[in-house]
This record gives sequence, C-alpha cells and structure tokens, in this order.
Amino acid sequence: MAALVHVAAGFAAKPLGERVPVGILVVGAAFLDLLAMVFSYAGLERNGSIPWSHGLLMSIGWSAAMFVLATLVSRSRRIGLVMGLLVLSHWVIDFITHPMGAVFGGQPLPPDLPLLFDGSPKVGLGLYNSSIGAAYAIEFGAMAAGLAIYVVYTVRRRRKTAPGGA
Repeated sequence: MAALVHVAAGFAAKPLGERVPVGILVVGAAFLDLLAMVFSYAGLERNGSIPWSHGLLMSIGWSAAMFVLATLVSRSRRIGLVMGLLVLSHWVIDFITHPMGAVFGGQPLPPDLPLLFDGSPKVGLGLYNSSIGAAYAIEFGAMAAGLAIYVVYTVRRRRKTAPGGA
C-alpha cells in the first residue's frame, strides 16, 4: 500500500519537470521502494528492517544522490531538484502512512521508519494503521489527483504547441 500515492506524486510533478518523461518522474517517486527490493535481495534489509532504503538519513542521502545524478544527466538544476525532491517525497509519504497495520492484518503496528540505522528510533504517524477503507480512499484519491494534474498540464501544453494554439 502507499504505492499509488508515490505514483501519484510522480504524475503530479510533471508540470515541474516538463522535459522529464513521466515514467522517470514516477521512478523517482518510487525510488526508495526499488532500493528496498534490491537491498532485500542482496540481504542488506531483512524482516521489515529497512534502514538502508527508508531510514531518514539514507533517504536524504538518496535524494541528494538523485539530485546530483539528474542534474548531471539533464544539465539542469531544476530537473535535478525535482528528481531529488521526488525521492524525498517518498519518505514524507511513508512517514505519514507507516506503519500499515490495516493493510497487514488489521492489527496496529509500531512505527517502522528508522531515523538513522538499525537500533535508532523509529517513526511513523500510522495513518494506515487502523482503517483499510481510509487507506484505499487516500490511495485512489491521491492517484486521481495526480492523474488530473498530469492530464490538465498535458492538454494545456498540447494546445499551446498546436498550430494556431494559444
């Protein structure tokens, strides 16, 4: 869960990252989850412990790394900033929604986002900790809003660039 909110953030960022394909924006917003899969496969993160991909300190580091990489590739600080902020938006969204007890059996769970590494305090407001209905409403509502922003931006841009457009 919370994956749709991350995807929605990528779609909603399109007006800020005009030259960036929307798929790349979505990857930026979902980047921490992609890292979590890689780190889990490599054995660095296990049993719900996610300090390397989702710890606040590392999330800031991954955001900075994305800023540098995207700036170098695109030769645009603006695009670098958009991509870096999308990576950081992932942690902010997870901070609001985690832990996700309603999604995993309905039992409230303790906070699961480490501030630093294993053994450091863990945080999470737990929006998805009790109501699966609220979780789905937020997920699908965010996705609808993100898509709406993307579609409105795309339609307006096409009208401006069309022959005879405003």
